Amino acid sequence: ALLAEAVPGLDLDALAWRSVHPGAAARRRRRGLVVALVVGAALAAVPLARWLGLVALAALGGWALVDAPRSAAGRGYALADGVFAVRHGWLKRSVAVARLGRIQTVALAASPFDRRAGMAAVRVDTAGRTDGEHTLAIAYLPRAEAEALRDALAAGAAGGAAA
Repeated sequence: ALLAEAVPGLDLDALAWRSVHPGAAARRRRRGLVVALVVGAALAAVPLARWLGLVALAALGGWALVDAPRSAAGRGYALADGVFAVRHGWLKRSVAVARLGRIQTVALAASPFDRRAGMAAVRVDTAGRTDGEHTLAIAYLPRAEAEALRDALAAGAAGGAAA
């Protein structure tokens, strides 16, 4: 109801959602498995907790294998009708929407891992936020698509500010 009041006529189901890079699941899986190995090794180094290290390794590793493809499939963005929308999550779905006229900053971010995989993230700050956090961010985009999205958002924000 709040979204319908803030952006009249917006139908989230009718938006043309774009997916993230096909390699996003593999990157999330690798990161999860590295965390599992580090936690498992740290616990296994404690003489009285070796069995706990194996349990942690199995649990965290299993979670990484289950979570990665679902998390990647649940990520996406849409740019239409003067709004930018981002979604993520599979257990707990989250959708954030910003009108282009409220966008203040658009940034492209790419870690060394992103650059090696040909990916980048787009982060958007909107007017009215005082906590300094990025309100909308979409990671694991193909680099060229992320650059095009950044340019489109910046142009849309400039057009909205001029109107």
